[in-house]
Amino acid sequence: MAANRKAARPYFRMPPFARRAAIAPTSDSDDRALAALTKRVLCAQAPPGKTIEEVLPALSSSPKVDLQLYGFISIIIRDFVQSWYQRITPDPEFIDEILLVIAHCTLSLEQRIRQLDFETLLLEEVPTLLDNHVKDYRVALERQSTTLFPYATVNDIFHSMQPHPALLSSPESERLYLKMMGSGILAALLPPEDLQSDCERLLVREILSNMVLWNVVDRLSEPFMIFELITKVITTLTAPEKVKAANVNHAKSTELMAFLQSEPPKPARRPDEPLMQSLSASAFVFLEHAYNFVAKTAIVAKHASTSLISLWKEPPREPPKRRKPILKLSIWKTLVTLFSLDKRQPWLVGSLQLASKPLADKSPGSLFDNYLSHVFQQAVINERVLIKILTVSRNALFPNGSLAPPRTYPTEDEKVLIQKQAELAIWNAVPDIVKRLYLPASKDEQLREIGESLAFLRSRSCNKHLIYRLLDLLVSRLVPEMLEP
Repeated sequence: MAANRKAARPYFRMPPFARRAAIAPTSDSDDRALAALTKRVLCAQAPPGKTIEEVLPALSSSPKVDLQLYGFISIIIRDFVQSWYQRITPDPEFIDEILLVIAHCTLSLEQRIRQLDFETLLLEEVPTLLDNHVKDYRVALERQSTTLFPYATVNDIFHSMQPHPALLSSPESERLYLKMMGSGILAALLPPEDLQSDCERLLVREILSNMVLWNVVDRLSEPFMIFELITKVITTLTAPEKVKAANVNHAKSTELMAFLQSEPPKPARRPDEPLMQSLSASAFVFLEHAYNFVAKTAIVAKHASTSLISLWKEPPREPPKRRKPILKLSIWKTLVTLFSLDKRQPWLVGSLQLASKPLADKSPGSLFDNYLSHVFQQAVINERVLIKILTVSRNALFPNGSLAPPRTYPTEDEKVLIQKQAELAIWNAVPDIVKRLYLPASKDEQLREIGESLAFLRSRSCNKHLIYRLLDLLVSRLVPEMLEP
């Protein structure tokens, strides 16, 4: 039977996947550890000297992405499949069949991801969900202990405003909802011959719903986990020296808080330093900033001229339905809601809207919109970002290569500290001109307002609503067949 199943999928038995190049040797210890884990768990029966690419099926078109995905798969199969399967038989045929099924699903999923409109998804639909979530949470907070809800908690009021079928009664309703979602995903991704096997379908569904989706939703609902992710993302995108990494388990909260909120030392001119030397250094700094400004302006002009030349040579045909310009997408409205700009600084919001109107409506706006789209594509939709996301997700779900957390559950003081780290990371990422125009004068007041803007993330129950709605949106875009009646 196994031989017939292998013959039904000849594209997995290409001479080991000549369509992809081998993974180049890397000095990254994390990559070496992943490769060693994959070989130990999934390639134990392989002939000596064989590489991962020669033994295992390709999961995507990128070998570096495959290495990260096999890190996930190795941990799941080691802890949740081999732990009981090896007690029955040492035959690795079952594990090989699982890898073939996973490879088919990931390759099919990659094709669907390539067809996604990431600009609409990340700049329009996701911000709209977040905007509604923040508004409903703040309304629930205002209605607490009123005549309308005299005894209800904020979580109860929020649940009445945003009911979700997965959160109706108990954790069992969550597991049932995730099983139904897993069945719909597998119906679109699994090959027909695998879908007809009840044993295989149920096994893969349990792995997807209980081992993957359940852990993702449960862990990402924790407020401290979200704040840690915010800190990691901002630290990765900005200069690492701006946000100091700290281990909350091995430091006193008072000492670390004093360290985090302390102002960086300002360079002072020595008394014996000549005045002309100081002026020369200032002039050098000014010239450096001027050079950076001219260089960035040249890059913008280059992209704008390229778009103008392409439009001049080949005028675009009238499309049946064009997406909205980036300046009109919901991301900007969500930022206004998140930081309450419409209430705190209404003049600033009006000024920005007036200044951006020519760039969104007039004919030069198409060039500016093309440039913003190009910047977004280069910054978000690339292999490096995907690998970083997979690495952070794996470390969050399976720290130290295991499902068990590497540290004890944080205390209340540590949770507060983790939130303060996220607030400080956001404060460091905000440009100084924005701080002067929008935020109060003192740093303590600025951090306090940022903390108030993030208050909607402090409730685990409300966070779970947001995670489920984001999951529903992502699955509906990747598997639109599930929306069909």
